[in-house]
Amino acid sequence: MNCKYHLIFLLCSLLSTWSLGQTTVELAPATERIAYQPSIQNASVISLAPPNLVQLRAEDKAFSNSRFAAPIPTNLGFQDGEWIRLENGDRIWRIQINAKAALGLAILYDDFYLPVGSTLHMYDQNATEMVGAYTSANNNDRRKFLTGFIHAETVILEYFEPYQVQGQGRLHIFRVDYIYNQDNYEAGLRSSAVMDFGFGASDDCHSNVDCNADANVQMLKRAICRILLVVEEGTGFCTGGLINNVREVNMPYVLSAFHCQDGFTPMHDFWRFDFNYEGGTCANPSEEPSFESILGCTQRAGRQENDFLLLELNNGIPNTFNAFFLGWDRRTAVPQDALMVHHPRGDIKKIAQTSRPIFIFGGQINWNNAVTTPAQHHFEVDWTDGTFEVNSSGAPLIDQNNRVVGQLHGGNAACDNAQAWFGRLSLSWEGGGNSASRLKDWLDPDDTGAETSDGRESQNNTGITLSGIVLTDGGDPIPSTQIQILGVNNGLSLATTTDAQGQYSFSNIVAGETYQISATKTDEAGNGLSVLDLIQMRKHVLNIDLFQSPYQMLAADVNQSNSISTLDLIQTQKVILGININFDNVATWSFLAANTTFNDASNPFLGIASGGFTLSIPEASSDIDDFDIIGIKAGDVNNTADLN
Repeated sequence: MNCKYHLIFLLCSLLSTWSLGQTTVELAPATERIAYQPSIQNASVISLAPPNLVQLRAEDKAFSNSRFAAPIPTNLGFQDGEWIRLENGDRIWRIQINAKAALGLAILYDDFYLPVGSTLHMYDQNATEMVGAYTSANNNDRRKFLTGFIHAETVILEYFEPYQVQGQGRLHIFRVDYIYNQDNYEAGLRSSAVMDFGFGASDDCHSNVDCNADANVQMLKRAICRILLVVEEGTGFCTGGLINNVREVNMPYVLSAFHCQDGFTPMHDFWRFDFNYEGGTCANPSEEPSFESILGCTQRAGRQENDFLLLELNNGIPNTFNAFFLGWDRRTAVPQDALMVHHPRGDIKKIAQTSRPIFIFGGQINWNNAVTTPAQHHFEVDWTDGTFEVNSSGAPLIDQNNRVVGQLHGGNAACDNAQAWFGRLSLSWEGGGNSASRLKDWLDPDDTGAETSDGRESQNNTGITLSGIVLTDGGDPIPSTQIQILGVNNGLSLATTTDAQGQYSFSNIVAGETYQISATKTDEAGNGLSVLDLIQMRKHVLNIDLFQSPYQMLAADVNQSNSISTLDLIQTQKVILGININFDNVATWSFLAANTTFNDASNPFLGIASGGFTLSIPEASSDIDDFDIIGIKAGDVNNTADLN
């Protein structure tokens, strides 16, 4: 019989101007924020040798794949760039990375850590395309990360580091992915051609998922994600879906297709899962919509014969994603009808449906990567509404009961009479007979014998809004303060910046969780400091006129000794005179929850952590609109700092 093609667009990359989808902050690069514009040409330039384009073309012809991006190994870090020290002691690091004739570049890091208050951006030489700002909210325990793609043969990385966290940041670039054009191998010329993947690249005969107003469809679509694959040989896309387990706990399992990584060396820590990437209306949007992402996964099970791949995300699903976990049916019955939500060519979510009979395909299937799958291992589905393309691979086949019965392997894609083959979940259940090759151990870990499982919402309760104001102890609002919240158990990581009135807000925060909250503000240490502060501090030390406010005492303790002494006076005086540009032991600003209770207002130091605190939100909470935060400017005991 004819060779059937896998529907994976391997070794490709998204070229539109989206951010990575991981948590970002709406914050311009430091060089723009502080109106400091060093010449781009002065930034260190690292020129990378392009991959062997002639060899790539030969490989593409031989294996009939759709590759147009290839990895370039690197060994780059802070030692290779240019450091710029600002007057207040903060630093900016920048580097230019160039690869001749590249249509686009992406950056992969194997040692990534951003301390609180630091930011990372990547942009082209004209700053027409930019990703970031990335912050400490993007850190993970594996220290892996990726930024890109940018439409350029030269990209600029810019890292901003406040004085208080100097030397704590880590950025090691081990790989740059290079997008090439198949028509320009020998010439080595850069083409302006647009790659046929990503936003707007799918065929016009697809229907946006939001064209279907059925409540079940709108529920099911929230389980589907686009998967950005990273393998040692390059990058690519597939489709996957969150899937429920018998325990009905939020285990972040994603079902996809084994051939998405078959024959390649997967780098699962860099796989990115994009949720809610959809148009929002029936018509295709004119501008690319945003999406929300989780980085990294662990393979739990997979098998070539059944073409299933079960992945566990490295982080839980944040409540803000409003995700849904699909139910499943492991029985052998053939579904009466079915639908599929998918990301063809890495585009926004589309939907395919059928009114024709579905049947079990009785023969073997020979695939274009020399793999032959056994007889009766696949459903055959002929679509009557919609179709599929490369990158639709792994999309769950959902039956009339809203349960998964298989995942897309491949087939003959066309706008008319599209024919698709799906690996059967009933056979994947037992798979190869062990936990690494079957679904049973993961979806029914207690061996209950359940034959079906219904879908469920990812959140146990409705999200609430958490908001408040950042103020001085005198009640003046503090703008441009970065607020970050981290869920201790649910993996939620969000950041925002206070507005001109000092206000901040986070929506869809799940209750019944404990959050770590931190606030940071970049400022000059000498802001607000004068001889008047020294006089008040000296009077307190000499017991002539004691501070009445615990916040004054905390501001005066600039050496963080949990007391106020002549040493604090000396450090403050050095900053006023310009001998030191920063305090040695404390950040310029520290913050406390406004509801902080001091056991002894005359000795407020014990048990108080500067810059960070926790908030436990009860399960049945309503919106919290008054979680205010007090900012303390180091050394400014009379509250004269310019808050803008």
